Amino acid sequence: MNLTTALGLYAAVQKELGNNNEFEWPGCERFYTGFDTFTCSKLYAEFYCWAALEPEAGNQAFNVTNGDVESWQDLFRKMAQRFGMKVKPEQFTKPPSLPSEMEMEMDPPVFEFAVECGLVGRTEQSKMENRIDMVKWS
Repeated sequence: MNLTTALGLYAAVQKELGNNNEFEWPGCERFYTGFDTFTCSKLYAEFYCWAALEPEAGNQAFNVTNGDVESWQDLFRKMAQRFGMKVKPEQFTKPPSLPSEMEMEMDPPVFEFAVECGLVGRTEQSKMENRIDMVKWS
């Protein structure tokens, strides 16, 4: 579950297709402009080795992060440069080309702790919004 790998594949195919060397963010603008935590490649590699070799890790879900904070608006630009492309300048001013939307779980996990976290009545069902549905695109 590494978005960077998926975006790298997306970039490689877009480049091969010759799509005007413009790279368009497939997700929503909020995710693109917001900040997220990331993992340095060294820790990520060490974690993968551990998960592959540790018998107790079998059939388990894991997430690893060292707390690096970054925004996709910066990383996506760097990825575009890596593939000899530029980020599509008007990507959020025009209607999406292959949009998709999916409602997430009715009761997200935070609902179980809403009282303890002071979030009663402050959380709503979320949805996954994409400007380019990668299944349709592929």
